[in-house]
Amino acid sequence: MSLAASLLTYTAALAASAGSSGGGVHWGVVIDCGSSGSRARLYTWTDASSVVDEFTPTAPADEAALQIEPGLSSFAADPAGAGPYLSPLLAQAARWVPAAAHNSTRVQALATAGMRLLPAHAQARVWQAVERAIAQSAFGAAHAAGSAMTLSGEFEGLFNWMTIEYILARDPRAAESPYFGGLDLGGASTQISFRPADGVILQDAYRVRRGEEAYRLYSHSYMRFGQDQAKLRLAQLIYDTRASGGGEGAPLTNPCANTGLNENYTVDCGAPSRPCTRLFVGSGEHSACKELTATLLRLDSECLLAPCAAHGVYQPSVSGVHFFAISAFFYTANGLGLLGWSEEKGISAAEIDQAGAAFCAKPWAEVASRYATSYCFASAYIPLLLRAYGVPYEDQSFITFARKIRGFNSGWTYIYRTIRKSGSVDFLYLMSIF
Repeated sequence: MSLAASLLTYTAALAASAGSSGGGVHWGVVIDCGSSGSRARLYTWTDASSVVDEFTPTAPADEAALQIEPGLSSFAADPAGAGPYLSPLLAQAARWVPAAAHNSTRVQALATAGMRLLPAHAQARVWQAVERAIAQSAFGAAHAAGSAMTLSGEFEGLFNWMTIEYILARDPRAAESPYFGGLDLGGASTQISFRPADGVILQDAYRVRRGEEAYRLYSHSYMRFGQDQAKLRLAQLIYDTRASGGGEGAPLTNPCANTGLNENYTVDCGAPSRPCTRLFVGSGEHSACKELTATLLRLDSECLLAPCAAHGVYQPSVSGVHFFAISAFFYTANGLGLLGWSEEKGISAAEIDQAGAAFCAKPWAEVASRYATSYCFASAYIPLLLRAYGVPYEDQSFITFARKIRGFNSGWTYIYRTIRKSGSVDFLYLMSIF
């Protein structure tokens, strides 16, 4: 069964056998197993309404408890450890789903690029442990085999687009252009998905149908172009181009880290492959960082089917399309002080570039925090990535950066709420690639 058919089957089954706490109130749980952590999303709906809502605890600490680290893919060498890793997250989800609904609440766990990096046999062992953990949880009575899988990058992007469409369609204030798109920067991959204003898509085209409406979308996922993997590729690039200038084991200068931020990276130190750990010393040189990140994006790659974005990959024109940027796009802009934690705001690539230059110039002791280690790099990487996509450099209105869109979590899992009260699938009707 194809991935699309599997998800369609799951959604229909979820509607037919959804968890109920009495009075026609139903529950469902989707676990987003990302490359850097896993997040449980809780959904609820009633027999009396076609609207499916996300349940979020009101206390920030309770909401934070529905997220765990590290990413599921880190258990490749210890697949049995994936069960104990996931069990506390399932227990947290069970806190909020009424006990009367536990036995009929379905849990679906899907992973993204972190797991896609693993060989198929390694993924299979991890998923077996995850399936056992779900079966042994409070939701075990409703568990069905095949509820845990790896999501392809293109479908991850499509689901992000469908989530945005669903949120905007529910918002009475919305007067958005019908042509919009989603930008998602994760740890291991980045996705761009949109409906071109001119309707022309020559490759990576998908048809999505919602009710009587059909949409033709472009969706592409760049593996190892996510923030964390890009930083690892950066370390390898620095080693390959600069290691010969110093002695064996000498520290290497990293212009994409603040002065005083020194980090160890494991790189390939020779042929045949010989991994070694080297110290990278931050120098906070934003302009030099941009030169390196441009190399990572392969902006000079041969374009065999124009127009092209990064790495010589075909992409339709983004002219006339409004984008919503989530995940590390938002976290970087927020970390640079360009918008607040709960804001949705139009921000230009130029603003990120300029704020990043100011941030990189500061000593690490002045800006140190848990997540700030990536801000200097990302502030150089994101504007160049947006340039590759064809986004105007100084246009603030082209992209809305958001953690939540209209108050709802904007990740791809949100589309699992699109279920009609009749039990039919409201949105997930993915057709073939064409």
